[in-house]
Amino acid sequence: MSEIICKIVKKLNKYPKVVYQVTENSIHLNPTNENGFSIVYKENDDNTFTVSYDKWHDNFTNQDNAISYFILGLTNKCRLKVTQRKLIVYKWTVELYQDGKWLKDKSICKINLKFWILPKVKYLQNNVIICKFGYHNK
Repeated sequence: MSEIICKIVKKLNKYPKVVYQVTENSIHLNPTNENGFSIVYKENDDNTFTVSYDKWHDNFTNQDNAISYFILGLTNKCRLKVTQRKLIVYKWTVELYQDGKWLKDKSICKINLKFWILPKVKYLQNNVIICKFGYHNK
């Protein structure tokens, strides 16, 4: 297990409702409530880092940015907008709370050919770490 993953685990131990599994190069957090989402931090062989929220994911070349995004998923300033048609989920959008409103940050989607069916949206949020101020990506 890497030194960074050890540090993350130490910090997570302050939050008893966070359940996680650790491997040599990753940490996987289970959703913290019925409307939460899973979070994964993975150190890749090519010195990049992957952060996943449910099926959404992004790759980072900077480890600090990856860890910040990983932790962000535990806060009340981040939510995952999940869009589906019928029972098929096809779009995941990370939204961040800034200046009193939710703003789209990053999305991924897969092709859904059932365009005639109205989409349904649900919001997932972990709310483990409560922040008083909005997220600032600087």
